[in-house]
Amino acid sequence: MFLLSISTILTILSIPIACDTPTPNVDNPSGDCESTEDGSRSCYHAPMNTDVYLPDCNNTLEREYWRVFAMDQDSAYIIPRPDGMGLFYDLCDDSEIGILMDTYKLCRETLQATDIDLINNIPPEDALLIANALHENLFFTVDDNGGLNPWAPPNDIVDVCNMSSDNDSVIESFCETALEYYDNDSGEDCPNVVFLPSSEEAQVLAGRLNTLYGLDLGTE
Repeated sequence: MFLLSISTILTILSIPIACDTPTPNVDNPSGDCESTEDGSRSCYHAPMNTDVYLPDCNNTLEREYWRVFAMDQDSAYIIPRPDGMGLFYDLCDDSEIGILMDTYKLCRETLQATDIDLINNIPPEDALLIANALHENLFFTVDDNGGLNPWAPPNDIVDVCNMSSDNDSVIESFCETALEYYDNDSGEDCPNVVFLPSSEEAQVLAGRLNTLYGLDLGTE
């Protein structure tokens, strides 16, 4: 089990801080589906009060990993920020999605400061198209370093730890800590560190995450 400073995670993700201002009216370019939630995830990300969560009406998975938040009709951001995801999922070609990935610098291994500004200000329609393409390619695995890839936010970890299977004993210790840290609705008792699973624990978690998202392909 590995520890990582939560301040480091928040800096990397450039997560906005909430404030008290009116919420704008923003149409959802992906359709007329609605959400009763604001898209926040306890112990991970809370959108500003001025941001509008835009669920992807065309997402075919059981839940959303990449979530789109509009600041106004012309500007949105994606959480988790999809740095390098065009390269990771081999989407950097001359297709419509490939062009979008390149336009918003998601085909670069190393970002510049101006790239981050661009990624955090994507038109909502383009942001939803990007999120949808990423969801079509989403699959949780264990990388060469024994870590979950992609990283799973705390709410996903809570949900997979509440599943039952023959591999419960492998992740018992990890899940005891995860549920103690993250299984709360207020987000007020979140730890100031992120703890990571061992490679053996990650293998079980990856399988359960794929099941959670409707990608039950026998990885557990």
